[in-house]
Amino acid sequence: MSAANIIPAFEAELKRLPHGDGSVLRALEIGCGPGRLMAAMSRHFGEIHGVDISGEMVQLAEMNLKDIPHAYVHLTPASNLEMFPGGSFDFVYSYAVFQHIPSREIVLCYLQEAERVLKPRGIHCCQLRGEAPAPSQEHQSPTWTGCVIEWKDILELLERTGLQVVAASGLRTQYFMVTFRKRDTTGTALTREHSPTLLGISSASGHAKEVYQKGPGAAVSLWMRGLLSNASLLDFEVTFSGNPGFPCYISPEMGEAGYQVNVLLPEGIESGEIEVVTRFRGTPLSPSFTVEVNRTSTSPAAFVSVADGDNLGWRNIRGDFLKATLENIEDPKAVVFLIDGDISNPAEFDCIDRVTSKYVFSLKLPPDTPDGNHLLRTLVGETELPPVSISIERLRAQSPAAVAKARSAEHPPS
Repeated sequence: MSAANIIPAFEAELKRLPHGDGSVLRALEIGCGPGRLMAAMSRHFGEIHGVDISGEMVQLAEMNLKDIPHAYVHLTPASNLEMFPGGSFDFVYSYAVFQHIPSREIVLCYLQEAERVLKPRGIHCCQLRGEAPAPSQEHQSPTWTGCVIEWKDILELLERTGLQVVAASGLRTQYFMVTFRKRDTTGTALTREHSPTLLGISSASGHAKEVYQKGPGAAVSLWMRGLLSNASLLDFEVTFSGNPGFPCYISPEMGEAGYQVNVLLPEGIESGEIEVVTRFRGTPLSPSFTVEVNRTSTSPAAFVSVADGDNLGWRNIRGDFLKATLENIEDPKAVVFLIDGDISNPAEFDCIDRVTSKYVFSLKLPPDTPDGNHLLRTLVGETELPPVSISIERLRAQSPAAVAKARSAEHPPS
């Protein structure tokens, strides 16, 4: 997930907040950098704060946010949020921050601190590194490669905090995205005894009850009403012919449609008619359903996006690297890129979504590549994808201060 689409992803999670009036909502960004995301997210809140451990980044953010009076930036030399009292914020978010922290203890401390400063039923959305760096990245500094946070680490965190998990994607990838909700211990939500009503089941891709063994269609959606307002993914146990699936998403309430709960199929599941059994907090939900599992979808490889290698929000390539995102890639080593007909072998690649087989490839531009428009061709095995036009506008001729100012000033595209 790039900076170009992380903002819509965060905005979608705002629907989980109990308050509809944005003017009374308060938000916090952990690791705000030069304030690009804060500038875009500020329109949803009456007050927004950002913290960063870099004094230089704080100064840049203050400059970039000077026209947003309800945006505040703070320097945090310590790895905590002690400057804020408990229950201060409705929404906390972070992106491309925790993946660069080399200490697991510090990352988990930040997650606990986020829970402390959240209001009851507040939301925390964050991106974590869910996979070890690729071999091509092992030479980089620990502050770049960071530390790995696995699903078991999330489960241990939930046991000792008041957090609940309501969405998880990109498991075992560099772009492991998790949405937490702070438990509300007041009111009647925790004392309700009834189970939700299971209305039906469909493919998560919307094709009736036809699902696939692998790929984007390897998931089902459960449709239900009467779901408890404090329900979490851990409340669900969904099996496919006795094999456990992975509940990965609980939607906000959708009016008369109720709730949607997405569940990934078990890896290696056989094709054929499969019985699906659902339990909520240990109680079986009636009725059980069947789905038809077909062999892997034959969705063709597709080009998703291209961006600057350092700033994924830039439309133009301004540095020495570009990053190309492709999906439905069976073998990333079989992918070849050509810039104006010259082969450019990827310096590295990362899987960012195992469900859709989505990969990000980092390509180093030849040093003599001139500025202007160029043609990027992509070969996946024997198949050539439609060519993509790229625009190179390097910052190399500018002073370091001008480069830093240019990098901080441009917001990601909406």
